[in-house]
Amino acid sequence: MGLVKQSPSELETLSQIYATRIQATSSFWIEKKRLMDSLVKNAVTPQELEILATKSFNEYAGFRASVENYTTIWHQRHTARRVDSSVQLPNSASANNMRTLEDQVQTARIELDRLIKRRLNSMSTELNLPLTRERTPLEKAAYEKQHDGESSMNVSDMFTQTDCFPSKGWNQNTSKTCLYDDEDLLKILKSIKSDGLAFCNSRNNLHFMQSINGQSTTKIWSALNVHMPTCSLEDMQSKFHELHPKFKHVGVDDIAEAASSRKESFLSSHIEIGQIAIASQSCLVAQQYAKHGIPPNLRPQLWNLMIQCNASESYSLHVSRVYKGLRNKLLHYDLLVDKLIQLDSKHSANDNSYFVFEDMVCQILLLWTRDEWLSTAIATNTAASQNRVFKSVDSLQNDYKLEQSAHSMPKIFDCIHESCIAAKRKFQNVDYPQNGIYPISGISLYAMPICFVYADPGHAYLTFRELYARYFSRLHCISSKPETLLHLCLTFEVLMKQADAVVFYHLSSSLQLSPLNLVFKWILYGFVGILDCEQVLLLWDRVIAFDSLELIPLTAVALVYHRRKQIMEAQTADQVYITAEFNSCMLFSAIR
Repeated sequence: MGLVKQSPSELETLSQIYATRIQATSSFWIEKKRLMDSLVKNAVTPQELEILATKSFNEYAGFRASVENYTTIWHQRHTARRVDSSVQLPNSASANNMRTLEDQVQTARIELDRLIKRRLNSMSTELNLPLTRERTPLEKAAYEKQHDGESSMNVSDMFTQTDCFPSKGWNQNTSKTCLYDDEDLLKILKSIKSDGLAFCNSRNNLHFMQSINGQSTTKIWSALNVHMPTCSLEDMQSKFHELHPKFKHVGVDDIAEAASSRKESFLSSHIEIGQIAIASQSCLVAQQYAKHGIPPNLRPQLWNLMIQCNASESYSLHVSRVYKGLRNKLLHYDLLVDKLIQLDSKHSANDNSYFVFEDMVCQILLLWTRDEWLSTAIATNTAASQNRVFKSVDSLQNDYKLEQSAHSMPKIFDCIHESCIAAKRKFQNVDYPQNGIYPISGISLYAMPICFVYADPGHAYLTFRELYARYFSRLHCISSKPETLLHLCLTFEVLMKQADAVVFYHLSSSLQLSPLNLVFKWILYGFVGILDCEQVLLLWDRVIAFDSLELIPLTAVALVYHRRKQIMEAQTADQVYITAEFNSCMLFSAIR
């Protein structure tokens, strides 16, 4: 990830913020108490105390590592992402282009909000269920016994049809038993159009293109009608230098057709280095190690180091506190979106790799809907903006009533019985759902691979919410910011044209199939259901390590190129979709 460089004054301000925040953590006071106890016990002089404090601070896997981890993660969460500095527009052209693009994006976001609002309220009317209600004491007792978080109601029977999500052999035909899905997002992205000077980029030069019949030469055959700075293949080679074939990688060198002794030697040495990285308790060391892949047995500890380490409290206590708090919220209130979550999680049974995790996936997602931390965490991540115009239950109801009355349609909330009034009042000034995020169709796909990594649902949930706040939320939000869905899709088109313009032309012109249509679900769901689970996890290892989602479109280009021969031989679009099976694909061999 490219971070915006700070000026000296900004660095001074940041250092003060870090110091204040670190002094408010329990780790700081534990370390301070340890030094004070040592001072009293050994009766050291002030000069000796300074030496003792410095030595203690610099201890291996000591307080210094905690401070580094805290500042690194805080910086990643609160610093804007950007495209490589070599890919920029002149100020005047950039300002005009981005202003037009922002207007178009805002219009598209409002359109999606209206669609979600309409479907949510229609669902409430058709099912005769309120948006939220308080559980009865009897329901609470029964629900508390049922540790998997499933409702006693048969959710599948509530809908006449169900969606099909990407999985090995997934069905292309989908129905709208959801608030919004990949088709809605792709349609809205294609509706975004920005005027201005078109451009394409290379490593050191920016070439401006003229328009032909109102369409820039860089946008011919493109599905998207926007102009944004994107990285070239040369930029990617520089940014992801550690993926070069000269370096050994898990997922390549441990499965290559080489002598068994060589593979075992690589794995044993790589695991040994990983154990050293874990012992260091440094997220920076863990990130550098993870760029070369993580063995499955070390993945939980290293993921925790990279995304969960902080200078606050014991991680186990933190997991227990958060998990119990969210379980308590889940126990007291029932939400309409719970039905969608339960239905969505049932589709994990479509994949032989994930069907055993259906209950755990459902539990994770039900907790996710109640987690108010997400709303704040995503808001501080300047690279992601969620699709929300309305917040509370009342505002949602009132907006819908006005819209429906304008069309002389019945009002939705006439069917709400008196027992829901108290719950309505409690949610008047609270986001709906409580995390402030409306679940996309296929939200369960983000949680499925995490269940492979963590056996404990509490640890699995904490990792899921961190990954969602950092990465997954940007895969389905409408935004013009770098490394959000629109930018990633445009990056794919630019890289695909540069990598293999012949394949791009064959798909776009000969088969009338936009390459973006082919790979959109791959990008949207982070390749879950497209690749084998271990290949997905190896990809996510690198996404976390490089802290960049630009690996996603790069992977899409690599997989299309991997199937180049079959695609060029295809005579119809259906034949292309049939060739897009990657069950046995070694991902990083294709990328490298």
